[in-house]
Amino acid sequence: MKRSLPGCSIIILLLTLSLNGFSANHPLPQSALAKQVTSKQLRIYDSLASEVKTPLAAKVCACQILKVNSKNHKNMRIAVLVEKTGSAANNDAIRFRQIFEKEKKYMKYFFYEDIRTVHNVMAPTSCNLLYKNLQETNTQLQLYQVLDADIRNGNRL
Repeated sequence: MKRSLPGCSIIILLLTLSLNGFSANHPLPQSALAKQVTSKQLRIYDSLASEVKTPLAAKVCACQILKVNSKNHKNMRIAVLVEKTGSAANNDAIRFRQIFEKEKKYMKYFFYEDIRTVHNVMAPTSCNLLYKNLQETNTQLQLYQVLDADIRNGNRL
């Protein structure tokens, strides 16, 4: 393998600097960018961090359990989840249905020959918890994707 002289010299320079920096006899010099944090500074940071309490954002999750068939898979059950940050609103069910229909068209076009909706669920929780609860009752259930309704609506935080 042919290496250029500047490339080899950079590698050798980095190796020698790292060996010198990690040895006990030659500690790294302290620069303005790499100051050590004192225990007093840590206590101040901890007290400031404990004063700032950010409430957890409420989440709403909708799930469609689908039975899909393709050349490779027959009667496979998958979960498609859509998550929205914020409390539930009246038009959430309509918006979730639109997102599900668009995703099912995409899935049918690219991956599956037949798609059937088996079950619809909507819960005021995160999609991770909802999927874990659904998987406890149906061990054959596989996660397809968790879609973000906030981004699909254009409501980026």
